[in-house]
Amino acid sequence: MDAATTVSLSQSIGYGTIIHVALWLLVCLHLLLKPRDARTSLLWIFFTSIFPIIGPFAYVLFGINTVPNKGWQKQYSDTTFQKRQRLTNRNTHPLAAMHTRRNALRATLDDRMLAPFNRILDHLSGNHPLLGGNDIQLLEPAGLALEAMFLALREARHHIHLSTYIFNDDAVGQRLMNLLVEKARAGVEVRVLYDAFGSAGANIRLFFWRHRREPNLKIIGFSQANVLKRKFQLNLRNHRKILVIDGVVAYTGGINFHDVYLSR
Repeated sequence: MDAATTVSLSQSIGYGTIIHVALWLLVCLHLLLKPRDARTSLLWIFFTSIFPIIGPFAYVLFGINTVPNKGWQKQYSDTTFQKRQRLTNRNTHPLAAMHTRRNALRATLDDRMLAPFNRILDHLSGNHPLLGGNDIQLLEPAGLALEAMFLALREARHHIHLSTYIFNDDAVGQRLMNLLVEKARAGVEVRVLYDAFGSAGANIRLFFWRHRREPNLKIIGFSQANVLKRKFQLNLRNHRKILVIDGVVAYTGGINFHDVYLSR
């Protein structure tokens, strides 16, 4: 080969290749340090090797499971808070009335199968024991459940706590928002947590932003994708669908606030 056309190995490898190999090695190292299913690991190794930059970026967004770490952090935070709460309650007892009512309603299980399970739950969540005096009703179809929730919202007197995956700005969503705004203006404390991805359409159309100054109404979008806070988990979503009114009535299940849940 002519000397003029000879290209050395160092000249043939550009900065892009070096960056790609470095990022790929970092992904492989992280996979080795965080064991998981072998097929998943091999898939990520293959994907990041053939897609420069995009592959490692996708791994950061979708491949890193932060749930266990966040679970431990929350458990530590809850334990610390409960210790401080117990120390405070020794002197002031601000929750004495609530504890008295809760203990009065505490249920005991005589069933051989359920009693051990209840003891385990008491150990895991000592502040939330099994209580009696509750009634559970199955609501179906979805339209009936939505109407029941709207009716209960109209009867709210003190507070409304809502967590949902989809809060759309269609007819159902507009009806819900109008009710929440009406109750907030009447003095009811309203707190709403929607998923920023599931409700992205309404969020982009400024549906929630338009109500940001309503008194007694606080609406927050849940998201684990925030570069400024070093959060990159796009696939970590809040699928909880819970509505609690005055601490007396609660609704939960698989229904979002969207027109598609109405019967056609």
